[in-house]
Amino acid sequence: MEGYSGSDSYLAVESLINGPSRRLMISSPYIDLFYAEMLISAARKKEIFLLTTNSSINKKALLKISRGAYGIMPKVAAYFLILLAISAVLRLWYATAAIFFLSLFPLARIYVVYKRRERTPHNLKVKIARGRFLHEKIYISEKIAIVGSANLTFRGMHRNIEHIETILDPQRIGELRSHFEGMWKNRKMSKNL
Repeated sequence: MEGYSGSDSYLAVESLINGPSRRLMISSPYIDLFYAEMLISAARKKEIFLLTTNSSINKKALLKISRGAYGIMPKVAAYFLILLAISAVLRLWYATAAIFFLSLFPLARIYVVYKRRERTPHNLKVKIARGRFLHEKIYISEKIAIVGSANLTFRGMHRNIEHIETILDPQRIGELRSHFEGMWKNRKMSKNL
């Protein structure tokens, strides 16, 4: 076990998220947009299980995760399609043509994202703790586990002074994995996003 205290906790956690593991388990009461986007990207290559809380801090991140890679593009495409319909009804042919060509980019982008998502299943599964406040911060892969005080937020990883422990002992990692799986399966503890 290796301990670390300081403001560089993110180095160990981010290398675990972006590393070669095929499966990742994370328990953190708070997550922000920065790490939500990182998890969405990492989920293209690995299965990720995230236990978190239902808090005002998490709302934007959880919304981003639930939408996945689509982001704002459907809203942009819908806006252009509405403009296209209005200009067609008003018989503004020059505006209709301009709006049609402007709407091709967001529609093409949505199509590409949809096809990529169709080929790559969404491997980011989220459960939100209920009944009791989930406070532990655990990051587990096949060969490494990290426990400590760092939330999965930019502030928690990059600005705060945090303490983390890196665990390499397979038996201890197995114990943490069993603990996490028990929380994941406990219906009283969590609900799906």
